[in-house]
Amino acid sequence: MSRQKQGPKTFDDVISNLGDSTQAILVTCDSTTEAMSRAAQIFQDDVNIKDTKVYGHHIVVNYVKSTYFSTRARQIGNGCVNIGRRQMLSLEKEMEPTHVNKRAVELDEEPEPISGHITVWLCGRWNQKPAEKYMLSLRVMNMRKNSKQRTHTFDEKAALIKLRDALIRLKNSSLCACGRPNCNIILRTYGEHSISPDRMFDNLGYSADHQILKIVAKEHNTAVKHDAVVRERVSQHNWLSTTGGSTSQSLKKMIAKLAKKKRRTPVEDAQLVRFKTKDQKEWNKHFQKVLIFKKKYCPNCALCGSELYYGDTHGKLRFSGRPNQASPDRIDNSNPFYDMDNVRMVCQSCNLSEKDYRRVSSENESTKQGPIPFVAARWIEAVNQRLEYL
Repeated sequence: MSRQKQGPKTFDDVISNLGDSTQAILVTCDSTTEAMSRAAQIFQDDVNIKDTKVYGHHIVVNYVKSTYFSTRARQIGNGCVNIGRRQMLSLEKEMEPTHVNKRAVELDEEPEPISGHITVWLCGRWNQKPAEKYMLSLRVMNMRKNSKQRTHTFDEKAALIKLRDALIRLKNSSLCACGRPNCNIILRTYGEHSISPDRMFDNLGYSADHQILKIVAKEHNTAVKHDAVVRERVSQHNWLSTTGGSTSQSLKKMIAKLAKKKRRTPVEDAQLVRFKTKDQKEWNKHFQKVLIFKKKYCPNCALCGSELYYGDTHGKLRFSGRPNQASPDRIDNSNPFYDMDNVRMVCQSCNLSEKDYRRVSSENESTKQGPIPFVAARWIEAVNQRLEYL
């Protein structure tokens, strides 16, 4: 059974076959009285428990760190199922507990960086992993995921061999191989400009026979590249209405995300209040006014200088995949609004590059881990080691 994309709203919707690793366990009792008593006992017996919450005759046990379900189930006794942290959080949004047992939790302090290693927070604790080996595992995971989305066959061994060939072609160079004019980005193993395998032929998968991979900076491995093949659209759309609609949807998503944030700043609260002052139609008019002005006075990309494409003489987008298609970009990313003084016009290729990889939330930044330089020989060694296990 596959996991639900939307979490359960009641205990009857819970999926229980989630494997042996867990951070949340559901315990079902015969009565509310039994649940209250048992929750207190379970909480008292295990210092690894962050909290126990009683919902009628159900108990949700939340652990500080990821743990083995089989071990905890033996300690707790009958009526246990592994629901996992994601389902637990979904249930908490839908229901209020009648009783909570909770203890203060002191998280481990982040260790000092080790040369050649990446410090990452995994399964409730800090881990320090060999840089190239860890980043390679992430890149393979991304290639497999992207291949599935594109309905391409993915053969890990063949893809790794092609990746190794790309690394060998770099020789002693550490420059991005994207081919963009004036690109002089120095690649890194970790941090800004970290390496990413890019397909030369977009219609072929990573492991296809005639595919060739090249090593580029992650921010240059975008859906629409500077040398994208332009195709004529089956149905033509107006640039202004299409861009205005996507801008409106972008704002709605950012506001929805902001509304869910538990700890907001006064500025963020003010942003939520401002959004409610206009309805959807009024915001659409606001965006169109900004876009009409920018179209008139911004003929070139604010980042790379290329001439922007706003459609034909009638404003119709006759072609898809144009890297220089005009796209609004917020100057201050902490401000979700596309206002006149917060918007610059950039090409689609540059905007995707910025959007996907260059904007990092300060909440997710490591406090001590710095960038790790790229050394092709170390990556080749990591690829060879992984190939040995296949």
